[in-house]
Amino acid sequence: MPIDNVNAEVRRRVTEMLVETGPSVSITTITNFLAFGIGALTPTPEIQLFSIGNALAVVVDFIFQLTIYAALMVIIGRREIQYELDHKQLAIQHAKPLEKKTNMEKDSAKKSKILDIYCSFISNKFISSAVIAGLAVYWYISIVGTLSIKAELTPNKLFLEDSDLTKIFEARKNYIQPYYSACWILVEKPGDITNRTTLKRIHQMNLPSSVGQYSTKFWLRDYEDFLKQAGELDVPEEIEEEPGTAIEFSQNGSALVPAKTVNEGNELKQFLEWPEFSFWKGFIQVEQNTTGGDYRVTRFFFTTAFHGEELIEWSNRAMLLNQWRGIADKYSDLGVSIYEDDAKFLDLIETMVPVATQSALFTFISMFAVAVLFISHPPTLFVATLSILSTSIGVFGIMSLRGAELDPIMMSATVMSIGFSVDIPSHIAYHYYQTGKDTKTVRDRLEKTIAAVGFPIMQASVSTTLCVLSLFFVKLHMSQIFAECMLLVVLIGMIHGLLIIPVIFNLLSLLPSRNRNTSYQVTVGA
Repeated sequence: MPIDNVNAEVRRRVTEMLVETGPSVSITTITNFLAFGIGALTPTPEIQLFSIGNALAVVVDFIFQLTIYAALMVIIGRREIQYELDHKQLAIQHAKPLEKKTNMEKDSAKKSKILDIYCSFISNKFISSAVIAGLAVYWYISIVGTLSIKAELTPNKLFLEDSDLTKIFEARKNYIQPYYSACWILVEKPGDITNRTTLKRIHQMNLPSSVGQYSTKFWLRDYEDFLKQAGELDVPEEIEEEPGTAIEFSQNGSALVPAKTVNEGNELKQFLEWPEFSFWKGFIQVEQNTTGGDYRVTRFFFTTAFHGEELIEWSNRAMLLNQWRGIADKYSDLGVSIYEDDAKFLDLIETMVPVATQSALFTFISMFAVAVLFISHPPTLFVATLSILSTSIGVFGIMSLRGAELDPIMMSATVMSIGFSVDIPSHIAYHYYQTGKDTKTVRDRLEKTIAAVGFPIMQASVSTTLCVLSLFFVKLHMSQIFAECMLLVVLIGMIHGLLIIPVIFNLLSLLPSRNRNTSYQVTVGA
């Protein structure tokens, strides 16, 4: 056969291949890139690195398919076509009839028969009704699970299960947090501590779940005892009779000094110099007035401990911290603030739900925009969008019902799963939309759609599952959460793509439509 005819056939086949697979490849590339791009914005360094690497791999793979792989298909295809034509020509020359049916044709006939049976099955009204009923139950379970997910944050989830750090965190959780955990209360504007009203307000300050005064290190109590003891001190009569003398307390004890060298109110300075109380210098800040007179307290802090069996869970500790801050706000005139070692983690807990919701909504809108680029038919777009939403809610809900808690890792994994959930529905919806141009019955359209993308969907699902399964061998919360989310996306997405979406398309075709484009008019096949 002339080489020009071979080249023409190669061009025809490659063109047809790119036209058929181009939209699917583009949808997959864009959605996966966006999903990993969103994952790259998460605060977890490991997930950032993983997402950036995969996003780059997706882009490189897309370029590879359009350039190197397409070129290889041309080279190999030219030889294949030449062989086919030579084989046919040789058979004609020797008057030898070709085999009635090649193995490929036999396989194609078997596949067509299976597809016909399957499409007839899902087009049945009773089967469709049963699928929709099952879908409603699935939605109910998923929504209940999604709404019941609990925001939680524990540091041990960042380490391997057999790590020594994990054991330390577990010991702290079980033996320290429920019984004795410390917090610091800072008073920035104490005012005049000699004022009875101020002293009363300071002493009235108390926090819920506190162990009590025996766990509180509060300098003011020792200071008051010091003043009380100084007032009750027995002074020798000869000293009392000397009007020009006074007693001054220092770290070396007490001494008789001229009265003019002792300023009234200097008891605070004497208190801090006393050996038993000198350690309180680290708790308070004092300054002397500009005239060189009395010392006064400008700020101080004290520590206390809290306890409670419920404090094993960090979310309960976050609630308790907010209660403390609410009490501190009542003493704003004293400039009271609360410090807790784990506050930087506890503050994240209450923000995770709104942040996760915003991220999920943004991702969903992005995926919807991608679907709009390739599917302009509103009913088809609606079904694809509904499937994406259904898959995403299912992943959230099932993960929650399995005991997963909403933390930054879970949030990142589920947000990325929304990006992957658009892949299969978009392929099915796009090909179904395309078949409406030359096919009228719903069953025929479904058969052509599943024949075109059904097997590739199963291939992609199996290959993704095999890749993800390796993550279960790593005893790390991060890898296992991501693997579970990916498996759920693949499984739920495949069920939606091969069963639920075709059923919905079949049911939509039964609805009357006043303005139905004749080129897309469909009827239910017999």
